[in-house]
Amino acid sequence: MFRFGYFDSDIIGIDDEGMPIFDRAELSDLFALLFASLVSDGVLALPNTCFKIRAAGNGLNIERMPGFGMVKGHFCYDDESDTMTLTAPQTYSRIDRVIMRLNLLDRMVEIIIKQGEEAAKPQPPELIRPAAGDYFELCLAEITLTPKQTTITQSSINDTRANSSVCGFITQLIDHIDTSVFYAQFDAFYTEFVRKSDTAYGKFVKDFNDRYALFDKMAQDAYDAYAHDIDEYAENIKSLALSKYLEVSETVDNFYRKITQEGQELSDEYHKKMTDLSDTFEKDAAKQYDRTWNILTGLANRAMDVYDQFSTDTFNFYNDISRRGEQRYREFDSEIDAYIKTLRAKGDGDLADITQVLLTWQTEHQNEFIEWLDRIKGNLTEDQAGKLQLAIDDQAETIDLILEMLYSGTVMAPIITDDGYQIVDEEGTPVMMDEPMCKCTENAKETRDDIAKEDIEDGGK
Repeated sequence: MFRFGYFDSDIIGIDDEGMPIFDRAELSDLFALLFASLVSDGVLALPNTCFKIRAAGNGLNIERMPGFGMVKGHFCYDDESDTMTLTAPQTYSRIDRVIMRLNLLDRMVEIIIKQGEEAAKPQPPELIRPAAGDYFELCLAEITLTPKQTTITQSSINDTRANSSVCGFITQLIDHIDTSVFYAQFDAFYTEFVRKSDTAYGKFVKDFNDRYALFDKMAQDAYDAYAHDIDEYAENIKSLALSKYLEVSETVDNFYRKITQEGQELSDEYHKKMTDLSDTFEKDAAKQYDRTWNILTGLANRAMDVYDQFSTDTFNFYNDISRRGEQRYREFDSEIDAYIKTLRAKGDGDLADITQVLLTWQTEHQNEFIEWLDRIKGNLTEDQAGKLQLAIDDQAETIDLILEMLYSGTVMAPIITDDGYQIVDEEGTPVMMDEPMCKCTENAKETRDDIAKEDIEDGGK
């Protein structure tokens, strides 16, 4: 069908919905056809980062840079970068593609990730490029992923924007350039460069290993020669040292024999002189011995006199101390007895006063309680009267117990351990024992007994 455009339209009528009908109206596909005929598909060549895909540097994220692209006369544009996230394969490697797709169903141009299939030898997913249809796809980059990969590097990304067989750069008017041949030549050049680099590197490694082996052999030969010279030098030194040792040993032996002979001669001469001197010394020694014995005898007699005097003085001093100690003990014992009698008299007086007060209190309150009980007996039930009588009996027992403790000077108290726990019998009743009510008499008696015991021990010494 022959089509043309674009011209101003005239309204030639109204449709069923009340909308005007234009005689020169056209759809957007004619506008897209115009651009597609004048401008090729792809991305702008300048700047060279137009819709470039690069590693984001964090995990499995990639960054799509700003750019402008055309797909079948429709375009897309973004002046900001965008981040896209991939997923790692689990078993085999996989090749994903970042595509720029014309989507006529949703009336948009979009850039998305098209995921490939895992395989031992993975292939990128096929592009949808029909002559007519709802989708048409260009490939911006191919990304190779390994199983359980966690980070994407730039080496995993193959930039395909310059390959006109899958994308290409936008050209204007009739200057359509097929860059697929250029891309193929560049790819072949890169492959050949890598092959030659590998070959050169392999040759370098081989030459290095050969030279290292030669150097190692030369070093080993030099070390062996040096070790041989050292061993030979050591043997020469050892031989020379042995020779010198024998010479020195012989000289020392000769010197020792000479010294021994001369020493024997000197010893004989010394012995003769000492024999002559001994005879003279024995005579003088006898006289000196007599004088020394007389001096020692005088010193011994003087020492005996001093000892006797010291023994007499010590005995007299001990007797004087014993006499004064006994006198002091009798005085102290008399004072203690007087103090105990005073405390006892005061304690008996206080006890009598307390007992009289308690007896008076018991008589007064007991009479009042009996009168009160007589008044309320008629008003109590049998159970209440019984309980009240039991309480009265308990109080009477308590009063008798208090009087008994006052008369005996002791109180009944539960036995408590150092940890603060009461000692109880098998039925759980606290175990009681008598404790003195007043410690005065008991402490005085213990003090007197301790003093007497110390004096007896001092006298025994």
